[in-house]
Amino acid sequence: VAEKLLTTTSDTTMSGEERVVSVLFSDLQAYTTMSEHLPPAQLVKLLNHYFGEMTTIIDQYGGCVIEFLGDGILIVFGAPQSLDNHAEQAVRCALAMYERFQTLLEEWKNTSLANYVPSDSYQLLGMRMGIHSGAVVAGNLGCASRMKYAVIGDTVNVAARLEALNKNFQTHLLISGDTAQQLPMDLSQTMHFQGMQQVKGREGMLPVYSLIGAESDCA
Repeated sequence: VAEKLLTTTSDTTMSGEERVVSVLFSDLQAYTTMSEHLPPAQLVKLLNHYFGEMTTIIDQYGGCVIEFLGDGILIVFGAPQSLDNHAEQAVRCALAMYERFQTLLEEWKNTSLANYVPSDSYQLLGMRMGIHSGAVVAGNLGCASRMKYAVIGDTVNVAARLEALNKNFQTHLLISGDTAQQLPMDLSQTMHFQGMQQVKGREGMLPVYSLIGAESDCA
């Protein structure tokens, strides 16, 4: 992002431009419970390891990490660099992140973290993600003394709501109909329709889908 913005001279780009993107929001389930058992230094070690592994995958799929929010990650596909297949890349990235997270859980059990965390806590720890595609305003947000690259709009809010909605369906990944309709056949065949859902903050109903491979074992 820094390289992109430093080489951009357009006032429009620097102040904000409308883009159609896919937004992925991820969060850790039962993270608060686990953090109760971990000393601060160990907690930071765990989070940094997790964020490092997830960022590597995000980079591979052309995503841009907008922000780390506690244990959550806000990611955009299609800004600041354009990405024609942003919906597909976002979904494939989410599936890869979930797969890597499963191996991380096993790795953590065999490290010093196991000295602090009860074994049953690992069974509670999970990953939830929501993806929505739509228009955002992407650009610099802040003031002259403190500024950051950000994406603003309803698309971001819906992605976050979908992440939270996983609790209702005991799933790990939910996507909107706007994202689903842009997916290639191989991914479309793995989708499971969860019905028309009321998303907090929206008046209309939203078609919601889960994907096979990220549906079970979520408490």
